[in-house]
Amino acid sequence: MRAWWLVVLLVLGGCTGIAPQELEPPEVRLVDLAPAELGLLEQKLEARLRILNPNPVALVARGLRFDLETEGSHLGRGVGNARFTVPALGEKEVTVPLYLSTATLVEKILELASGQGITYRLTGDILLARGAGGTTALPFESEAALRLPRLPGAS
Repeated sequence: MRAWWLVVLLVLGGCTGIAPQELEPPEVRLVDLAPAELGLLEQKLEARLRILNPNPVALVARGLRFDLETEGSHLGRGVGNARFTVPALGEKEVTVPLYLSTATLVEKILELASGQGITYRLTGDILLARGAGGTTALPFESEAALRLPRLPGAS
């Protein structure tokens, strides 16, 4: 009977893998934004994210959450509970709902159309599956610039 409990403890201990503080943060990039639900005051977009895992172990996730900032101001928040796995030293694309205000979206579209471009920053956590139904947050942060070519005739 004692040996059976020892086997259970060893198996459960082996399921936890590498501790989150030993993992390198993943690189998360915004790949695309697409309309999902249009509203007068708030928009729901589908944010397609590419997650690059620099770690020698797979990241088994129960979801993720993130904030999107542009030019230092908050643009929107995304949260998703879809389960996914990012292979060791690999990548995975996931689609997550992103909620933002209509006024802010229009302002950013006008900035892009004028040729100014915008810098955006993603910060958030991948919620890693741990043990018996638990989760551990693995933070990430990335920044990039987006500039569209100036349209002919635009001033």
